[in-house]
Amino acid sequence: MKKLSIVLIFIVSVFSLVAQVEVMEGSKSMVEGTYNAYTVTLEDVSNDEAEDMWKDFMKEFKAKVKKDKKAKIHFSDNVQMPSISSNPVDVYASINESKGKSTTVSVWFDTGSGYVNSIDMEAQSETANQLVQEYGTKVMRKHSEDKQEKAEKMLKDVVNDAKKLDDKNKDLREDIAKAKENILKWEKELDQNEDDIKKKAKDVEKQKESVAEAKEVTRKY
Repeated sequence: MKKLSIVLIFIVSVFSLVAQVEVMEGSKSMVEGTYNAYTVTLEDVSNDEAEDMWKDFMKEFKAKVKKDKKAKIHFSDNVQMPSISSNPVDVYASINESKGKSTTVSVWFDTGSGYVNSIDMEAQSETANQLVQEYGTKVMRKHSEDKQEKAEKMLKDVVNDAKKLDDKNKDLREDIAKAKENILKWEKELDQNEDDIKKKAKDVEKQKESVAEAKEVTRKY
């Protein structure tokens, strides 16, 4: 019952995940200074999940991610993003997990002539927003699929456990039925055996009389 409750919690949490994430724009500080960034909060997602998915996301642009553990920044240089700039773009990402079981990801796009923002780079800002939203949606979808897989596995385990209990219940009922049949059989055997005991007791008495008679005859000689 406890395992089934866990399964239900998993299933509810899977369907409660937001299909489309919200991206917030604003100035944020990082290793290079304070610049405009695009931030998304990934609910119930761990830092490791977000980092792995960010690496996969950047691979789509044939870019590698270097992690500066001290500055807590994931850096990709000279990334080809024609939709943002005809020149290579340096991409910075800050990935931080909070105690509330959510991870915040902030992304900066440095075009060389400035960091993408909605004030003087409206078109590029829209693209940057879409890219971060696409990343966040992929993370949440993957996270949802993983949770669904876990829920389905646990459901399968619960079903198997229930089947085992049903099978055991069937076996016990069969054992009880056989035991009842054996009890009836043994009761009949017991009755017959008691009759045989009585008959044998009479035979014993008769044999005792025969022995006594034989002894009496023997004494005469």
